Formats: sequence, C-alpha cells, structure tokens
Amino acid sequence: MSNDFDPNSHKNLELFRYYLNRDLQKIESSIQDNHGELLGYFTASLVDIFIVSLFGDNLKCTENILKIMYIAGLIILFFIISCVVNKIARFRRIRRKESGREEYIVDEAKQEMIDSFDNIACDGLLICESYMGKYSLADKPYVRDFYFFEVIHHLTKSTDLFGEIYSHRDLYVSSKKAELIDTYRVNNYIDFARKINEFLNKEMSKYMADTEVKKDIENLNIEIAKWHYVNESGREIDDDKLNRARLK
Repeated sequence: MSNDFDPNSHKNLELFRYYLNRDLQKIESSIQDNHGELLGYFTASLVDIFIVSLFGDNLKCTENILKIMYIAGLIILFFIISCVVNKIARFRRIRRKESGREEYIVDEAKQEMIDSFDNIACDGLLICESYMGKYSLADKPYVRDFYFFEVIHHLTKSTDLFGEIYSHRDLYVSSKKAELIDTYRVNNYIDFARKINEFLNKEMSKYMADTEVKKDIENLNIEIAKWHYVNESGREIDDDKLNRARLK
C-alpha cells in the first residue's frame, strides 16, 4: 500500500498545482471583490500609525515630521496604484466587449467547474482503476475491503461532480469551443465510469450484509444509468449509434 501514495509522482504534483492555483485564484478574487473594504482597512491602519507617531512621548519633533511625510506618501501612493489598476481593468473589459471576445471568455465559476472535471472527476476514475487492480491482488480481507470501499468513495465523488456537468452540458460541453470540455472526453468518462460501476456490482455480493454499501452502489447505479453519449452539440444520442461509429 505504500506505493499508492508517491508524493513525487507526476499526477500528485499536478493535483498539488491545481489546488494551489485554485486557492490563489480565490484569494485574488476575494481581494478584487473587496478592494474598497481593504483600502479602508489599510488607510485606517496608516492613520493609527500616524497618531501613535505624532503623540509618542519619546519622539523628537523632526522624527515626527519625517514619519508623517512618510505615512502620507504611502497613503497617496496606495490611492494612485489602486486607481491605475481599476482603470486598466475597466479598459480591458471595455476592449473585450467592443472586440466581441467577451462571449468567448469562460467566467470564473464555469472555469472552476471545468478544472474540477479535469483534476477531480477524471483523476477519481484513475484512482478507482488503480484500487480495483490492487483489490484483486490483496491477500488480506481487510485490505481488500479497504480498496473496495475506496473505489465506492472516489467513484461517488467523481460522479457527483460529473453529474452536475452532464446536467448542464450547454454550459460546459462543446466540440467547437476549446475552452469547454470536448464531447469525446465526456463519452470516454461515461465508458470508464460504467466499467468501474460494473466491477462494484459484480463484487457487491460479498458485502450484501452492509446496508450502507448496498445503498451507495444503488445510488451509483441510478446516477450512471441517466447518462448517454453526447454528440458534437452536447445532445444525447443512442449509445449503440456511437458504438457503431467507433467500429467503422
């Protein structure tokens, strides 16, 4: 089991990059959304420093004047930078709208969902596949149970996210826009998830006494049964139709 978690593997490093980048984007967005409030906090802090410096008993008059000039300069510089950044951002938004590029830019919420498909939903299937292989090789019952339950957990987590994307294919799926999820990736995901679900149903007979396991697998059966292959427009198509096309 020690080989399951290689902290230096390419996939783990990729996931680390994804989560780090996601958190940094949230921090940046929070700062942008609350820049006025942050400006107020910053200004208030500078005023506090100004008052302490001005009325400190142990400071000389010359030192007070220099500190006042320094703090005033910081306040002015901060206001100038804030105004410049806001004007640049406003100018870029106007240019995007005028050029017609605005409609092709994926908004933050949509991009986060697409990134989650790439880095959570798809990787969840790979984890399931790995655990399925280890399940068949495990020679201890409790180790086998661990892998089986982890497959249920990761497939559930993955399908919960994919289900949201599948239900709103008009927002997230397209073979025409490079920013969105390609339809062939959606169809491949469905194939992969079905195979993992088949494994769970096959091995489920060993866990019939566990009502929670039965319930979770039944929920997976219901969710995955809703999915069908999609065409270039993101619309559902007959599964046999796509399979026939693949065999040509």
